[in-house]
Amino acid sequence: MEPGWQEIDPLKSATADIALVESGLKSRREVIAARGRDFDAVNAEIESDERTPGDRAKALAELVAKGEENDE
Repeated sequence: MEPGWQEIDPLKSATADIALVESGLKSRREVIAARGRDFDAVNAEIESDERTPGDRAKALAELVAKGEENDE
């Protein structure tokens, strides 16, 4: 893993990371780790962001229903 240098130009750094990932020279996991983030946590955040409010409401209702089943 690369040392954690402070970014001088975050846009150039992000653009470079995108190019490296798209060219296959770096993995998303490597880029995320170099930025000090946890790969699984980032993926969970992205997945959560992609859900619609209706999807979140449905998932919450399913969790509540499962909790009620376990209480019985």
